[in-house]
Amino acid sequence: MQRVIDPAPAATQAATLTAIEQEVAGLIADGLSNQAIAKRLGLGRMTVSQHVATILWRLGLRARHEIAVWAIAQPRSEIPAGAAASAGTGRRSAPARTTASTETARAWRPD
Repeated sequence: MQRVIDPAPAATQAATLTAIEQEVAGLIADGLSNQAIAKRLGLGRMTVSQHVATILWRLGLRARHEIAVWAIAQPRSEIPAGAAASAGTGRRSAPARTTASTETARAWRPD
């Protein structure tokens, strides 16, 4: 039996994710691995793994691909890409996370 993901109720849960968790969710939607996310954000791989586990728990999801579905269904964040990684840490901002494949995935959303 397949589990159907309804992104509408989860949209109200976006406020429960921290800025860094929202950034990690967006990078998961872009198809990045934990290691690639860690490198992009200047974090450790285990730190990213913990963020992923927290996102799954807070949104009531079971698998990484469900995070990607949820993140794509979210409206564009007010936080600029990379700002979550550098907010208050003294780190430099990460490059923008939008790619051609992401734009294609975002444009495909059924109405």
